Amino acid sequence: MSDNGFCVGQMAACGDAKRSVDSVYRLAWTGCRLVEIGLFNQPAFDGFNPTDVASMKKALRHTGVSVNSIHSAFGPGTDIGSPDARDRAAAVLLQKQTVLLAADFGARFIVVHPSTYGDQPERRARIEAAADSMAEMTEFARAHGVTLALENMLGTVIGNCEDELFEIIGRADPEYCGICFDIGHANLLQRLPELARALLGRTVTTHLHDNNGKEDQHLYPGAATIDYATFGRIFRQTGCKASLIIESRKNGTDDWESVEANMLGLLGWN
Repeated sequence: MSDNGFCVGQMAACGDAKRSVDSVYRLAWTGCRLVEIGLFNQPAFDGFNPTDVASMKKALRHTGVSVNSIHSAFGPGTDIGSPDARDRAAAVLLQKQTVLLAADFGARFIVVHPSTYGDQPERRARIEAAADSMAEMTEFARAHGVTLALENMLGTVIGNCEDELFEIIGRADPEYCGICFDIGHANLLQRLPELARALLGRTVTTHLHDNNGKEDQHLYPGAATIDYATFGRIFRQTGCKASLIIESRKNGTDDWESVEANMLGLLGWN
């Protein structure tokens, strides 16, 4: 936790179990004590493989690193907004299994995508289905002390605007369902201030990175075009208390105190 009282962490490197576990050790060596674990990209850390889970729990135990959040799988077979009842049921079951994993790891949040990438016909039906899924998943998560965080999307993907996001989480218990604010996605839509004002009041965790406004590059915060000062100001104005999770492919320094100082400086909080 920073001197300002905000938790700053980083997503562990995504990849197979060894790479993900090694990333936890590497981040701990820098002084980082908070991570997000991703269940995506292939070959992926398999949160449902006992060997992979045991290796990760050992790393967390040895390093004292805590898990802020688990980014659930996305892609084929994971669409909670699928208009096909059988496909949607399978996706919801996968999310419930991820809830159990989060509870086992002591994670507070699960980051969920409202839909998959690619062409998305039947948009209205998909939003309705996603809303039903989130309500069902949230009830399950509440029973296990885990909060779901719906991520704002980019491009034309469902969940790329505040109206759709609020509709999708609108049937769920607000104490256990909020938003994961992805600053890079908002920047790509050229709507960072508007989306921040609309969403930060319901945001429980974040994805912080940088890009050139054209590609989802996941650069280190401060490396490109994102206006972090404006974001930081709106964050404070809305009273947001969300975790600050860096979702970059590259660590900026080997000294976590410098990472936190840089992050707080970009936000205008130091």
